[in-house]
Amino acid sequence: RHIERLGGQPSIETGAFLDKLRDTGEQQAKIELLNKGQSWVARRLVEFLPKIADPDLYDDLCEMREVHDRNVARCARFTKLPA
Repeated sequence: RHIERLGGQPSIETGAFLDKLRDTGEQQAKIELLNKGQSWVARRLVEFLPKIADPDLYDDLCEMREVHDRNVARCARFTKLPA
């Protein structure tokens, strides 16, 4: 929604992370990798949020960060990993 609103063209690319996740065999390893990826996204959002001037985009990215933080905590409890 924001990509088009701001003049960009959305892509259907999922990137190498999805392929790596699919190629990981054991469910525990998949959850750990997913958690690592979500942690990375949350850290990047924290880094870039102060630079976002568009209020609607800022609000949605804040919500995305909060969801990722909650998911990281849930996965950590499930896998007994530190959050």
